[in-house]
Amino acid sequence: MSFGLIHNGSIIAAFLCLIVNPEVNKLYGSSASVEFFENDQEQYIKEKKAIVDELKIGDTYEHSMPEKAQEHYSRAEEMAIEWLKNNTDRSDGSVENIQLLLSRSYRYNGIIYNVSGNSEKALEYLNLALSTLEMINDTSLLEEKGTWVIEKAKVLSVIGNVFSKAGNFEKALEYCQLAEDLYSLANDLPGKAQILNNKGIIFVRRLMYEKALDNFEKSLDIQQKLNNWEGIYQSLNNLSGVYIEMGSFDNAIDLMLRALDIARQNGSVAGVAATNGNLGIAYRHKNDFKQAIKSFSIAYDQYEKLSDYSGMALML
Repeated sequence: MSFGLIHNGSIIAAFLCLIVNPEVNKLYGSSASVEFFENDQEQYIKEKKAIVDELKIGDTYEHSMPEKAQEHYSRAEEMAIEWLKNNTDRSDGSVENIQLLLSRSYRYNGIIYNVSGNSEKALEYLNLALSTLEMINDTSLLEEKGTWVIEKAKVLSVIGNVFSKAGNFEKALEYCQLAEDLYSLANDLPGKAQILNNKGIIFVRRLMYEKALDNFEKSLDIQQKLNNWEGIYQSLNNLSGVYIEMGSFDNAIDLMLRALDIARQNGSVAGVAATNGNLGIAYRHKNDFKQAIKSFSIAYDQYEKLSDYSGMALML
């Protein structure tokens, strides 16, 4: 934008900022300078990054050291709450983005509580995650476009997991369906594949095997489109597990052998171990004890490579 005029740099810069970016006026008044605005933005970016970093660090500990992960998630939560308390009047989108991170910290803590068996605390945090998402006034201001719908779907999915773990399958399916609808709305294929997998597990636990197969097959179809070998491997194993429950051992073995090939091709020692263990069970059901012993022996050797003593014990 050019006015064909030469003015003092700081004066024209401030003037242009007030015209082009009216948010400066809203935040600081007509006397705001570009320098002040830029410093404020730099501070916001710095503080936002600190919150994001805490969430990322927590994620690295989630499976190995959940208590350590929770420390970082809680720190991110505290930082986000403190920032929001001190910046209530901002209208430049920063509030909405910090609210999103706060919701994420609640969801992550909810996952930890669910894994540890504290379903009541898990639901408390997950409901906080939902209510915080609902507080976001303008989702168009979010830096991660389209993320609001996906974030809500993720929270609903975890709530479904909490109810499933507690044995409340009807409630679990209700939340899974809500999550699936949102994943479809956002065209989030990985999310939809995972929620279909979760639904399949619930149907297995309800002994509704045909519905379980339907959901696992739909999940497999999406994973194949995504060329996600881990998802394909997971879906094949889950399908084979249903066929074992139904007594269709040949179908189960065919699927397991496909899963085993994928695990080998991708260097997954844990996958080779787990699938051989499952193959041993299927062969034992068929009274093919020679093949069963062979599969169990391979699984034992793979678990030994991983120093997985509980896995080794199961193969004896």
